[in-house]
Amino acid sequence: MNRKIKIIGAAALIALSLIFLFLYNLNSGNPYEWILEAEYDVIYDFIDGKACVEKGDERWMIHSDGTLTEIDIDRDYDYLKNTITKTKSSANANNKELYGVKNLLGETILEEKYEHISYSSNGSIVAIESKSELLFLFFDSEGVLVAEMDRRIDPDVMFAFVRPYSEDYAAFHEDFRCGFLNSSGEVVIEAQYIEVGDFKNGYAGVLKTVPTDTPGTSKYQWGLIDRSGNYIIDCEYTCLGDYSDGLIAFSDDKDIGYMDINGDVVIQPQYANGSDFTDGIAYVIPKSFFNMPVTDLNQVGAPYYLIDKNNNRLYSFRKEKGFGFIDMQDNFIYVMSIPNEKIGLIKNPVLSDAAGD
Repeated sequence: MNRKIKIIGAAALIALSLIFLFLYNLNSGNPYEWILEAEYDVIYDFIDGKACVEKGDERWMIHSDGTLTEIDIDRDYDYLKNTITKTKSSANANNKELYGVKNLLGETILEEKYEHISYSSNGSIVAIESKSELLFLFFDSEGVLVAEMDRRIDPDVMFAFVRPYSEDYAAFHEDFRCGFLNSSGEVVIEAQYIEVGDFKNGYAGVLKTVPTDTPGTSKYQWGLIDRSGNYIIDCEYTCLGDYSDGLIAFSDDKDIGYMDINGDVVIQPQYANGSDFTDGIAYVIPKSFFNMPVTDLNQVGAPYYLIDKNNNRLYSFRKEKGFGFIDMQDNFIYVMSIPNEKIGLIKNPVLSDAAGD
């Protein structure tokens, strides 16, 4: 009897030791250092070291150190960014809804007198007082008017619209074609594309129709242009990411790979999906994702890996039960828990490990 008690006691001690080691590793950042547990409905991108998070009717601002500041703003908004939120007033005398802008502290940036307001990722604002006149007003994130542009609709033009500026260029849509304006409102790249991306790191993606091998048929293909409108990469890809960290994600009709700015393939197409590179790292989903049973996906989510520019696999997220959606920005990884479909934040483990070396 005493021997059995000793054996049971020893086994219990070993089990407790293993549990302690597991909890110690988990809490010390191995494998994940949680900044926010996966319990939020929305987490927006970080800008200048802060981001907005939502859970139900509550909103907070999260700082890069993980601290939260509660945001007290009326929930009657149309679209939320990290630094500003669009507010909506009652219809005016012409029965048109008017919009304004507040910052996340509830302070008014623009009064509610505009028929249209949109934002860029850097917080700049474009507003239109009257869509019939199309006088575009450009503001910075503090509400200071920096430019205005008169783009009244020509009778022969079917559509006209201007996006917020990015790297001093604003994409405009006119007659179902897209081009770019400079900060003076001058057309610097004529409207000739089906769609365009914003300029980032000196380049922008453009979508055009190109002929196929079958006579009389065409298809949509993406390419990359510089600020002068010169093609850096010809329109011959079904998918093209932003030029980021020296590489560009691209698709060869079925798989995702990476090329440099010269169009030379650095990582052969082999993935089902992939992100742009950030700080030498991108996340990818292997093609085996398509072979996973739905029951497995519900339990463990899609298999994500972090890779470096030499295509070395640095970290795997597949084995962590419940992880699904993953996105990277700065030093953080956005993670969705499959069972409750809530989003949290973890530290980028690769960068965290590097910082600890």
